[in-house]
Amino acid sequence: MNVRVQIIVHGLDGERVRARLTALHGLDEGAINVEESPRRAIRSLDPAVLVAVVGAAGTALGSLVTSLLTLARERKARTISVTSGGTTVSMREDASLEQIQRILEVIRDHQGARIVIDPNA
Repeated sequence: MNVRVQIIVHGLDGERVRARLTALHGLDEGAINVEESPRRAIRSLDPAVLVAVVGAAGTALGSLVTSLLTLARERKARTISVTSGGTTVSMREDASLEQIQRILEVIRDHQGARIVIDPNA
């Protein structure tokens, strides 16, 4: 089973986000398909919006979340916001393994999530 994870990153364009995720944690193995969603308006302030289709059973989802935490640290974002099944949870960029596991369970249970990285939040 696959889950869809919408990724929103403020301050970067989609190509840079995709390239950075590919470079982190072996995401270039093809286990994750990342597509850029079309922007409603072309402005430099618009966040990058991507959708990752990830296998829920293997390690790809964990690698994606770990890579997003690394990207949050690089962007100087202290937290990332994870919304799944109507519940929003903020996760610190230095989240513990237990916290990451809990988030992964929520994403799997609801078959998807929306993850926002915003250094200004």
